Amino acid sequence: MKQQTIGELTILFILLLSSARVFFIHSERKDPLSIGPLAATVCAALSMLAWGVSVQEILVLSLSVWVFIWNFRAFLRLNENLIIDHYSPLFILISMVNCLLVAVGLLFVFYFRPVNVSLAKAGVEKSVTRLCGNLSAGFGESDETFARRTMDLSVYGPAGEKKTKGTIVFLPSECATVGLYEPFLVKLARDGYRVYGADFYSDDTKPEGSLAYRRETRRFSFVRARLRDSEDYKRWCEEKKQPLYLEMFEAVRKLVPSGERLIIVGDGLPKDLYVSLLWKDEQYERCFDIASINDYKTPGWGPVEQTDPLLASELGFPRDGALYTSNRMASVLEQMIEGGGGGE
Repeated sequence: MKQQTIGELTILFILLLSSARVFFIHSERKDPLSIGPLAATVCAALSMLAWGVSVQEILVLSLSVWVFIWNFRAFLRLNENLIIDHYSPLFILISMVNCLLVAVGLLFVFYFRPVNVSLAKAGVEKSVTRLCGNLSAGFGESDETFARRTMDLSVYGPAGEKKTKGTIVFLPSECATVGLYEPFLVKLARDGYRVYGADFYSDDTKPEGSLAYRRETRRFSFVRARLRDSEDYKRWCEEKKQPLYLEMFEAVRKLVPSGERLIIVGDGLPKDLYVSLLWKDEQYERCFDIASINDYKTPGWGPVEQTDPLLASELGFPRDGALYTSNRMASVLEQMIEGGGGGE
């Protein structure tokens, strides 16, 4: 199970335990479990900062705040070292309702949990480096503790000293992150490719209008805009997407060891972009767009049947616990690369 899901379930379990305490307090005592909702609220807020905004994170934070509000007086009594011998009928009723709400939340988070991929079992090594900078000045590491990290560079490759078949540079769709493609990227790495993937958060990648591009809200904002078919999103796709992705591919190329021939892979990017890349630098060997793969049912979203089952459900696809989509996509891409066909 993913760390994010484990964290969400743990927070909800704390809320459930705190709300259920009304059923097992039978004598005069302090009420230490009343601190649970406060701890859950703080953890839920930190979780959202760490993992970004999502429906599950919003649900967990909302439930935490709601339960904390109804337990605020109990927390104040604990803070004053007061003893309780019973709970009021209203508080017992509210706690029962809260138990039900939290239980539903637990089932919701568990049901729509992403599929976990074991890198160790796949024989794959992964590294993530958070870099500072922007598209115009370039990206690099910084020794400053509070320097803003504006690019996450993820590298997947075969474990050990195995020789790789080639180097792939992959950029996710604007509605996804590198992590949402992990089953697909792990399959490529397991089969012998080294894959560089990047997520960008610098100010010069921020769209105008209602589309946010901060680390915590970027994906949520783009998914929401695309589902609603907003005018800002359509304008961004028509005017800004191609030049922006061209610069982002260039930024990643500069971070890859010189001399390596690069295979460019995107998801639903403008066709002219690939032509521009091939003409721009001889280091680019070939280009592929996984959106053209027939078995890929959610182009431009990522393999959400595995990595975001809630969005997949919204799009009309069930959870894919067998990782069929990602494995099939990777196999077809490898066939195109090694067979010499299908590239731009």
